[in-house]
Amino acid sequence: MTDDGWDALLYAQVRAAPPTAEAPSPGLQQVGLRRSELDTLRRFLALRGRLRHAPAPGLESAVDAARFNAASNRWVVYVSGEQMESMARAFFLERLGGSAAPANRFARVYGVSYEPPPHDAGATATCG
Repeated sequence: MTDDGWDALLYAQVRAAPPTAEAPSPGLQQVGLRRSELDTLRRFLALRGRLRHAPAPGLESAVDAARFNAASNRWVVYVSGEQMESMARAFFLERLGGSAAPANRFARVYGVSYEPPPHDAGATATCG
């Protein structure tokens, strides 16, 4: 067998093996994301310095640590409850400017959705 053939077989074994990850810390929940949902979270995190409601602490490192699970065809992240709420807000923003699918699926599968606070109709801005 050639060196390239040997390396290709070795690479295929490693690629097919599920990633070995440390067990998540207590209190974290496993969340499976579609690629488009992971991309939504990355866009949300890229705006962290300009958003009025910043992403939850630790969400960026959780997203960076996402690992692909071929069996479920999902990117797996481990997040806290606060981070789940922040993810729901990201999917809410995606709903406003793009697709409602991530927010709907996240609410259906994980029971977490972001509901904006009610708008105070009595407080109107006046110029003058």
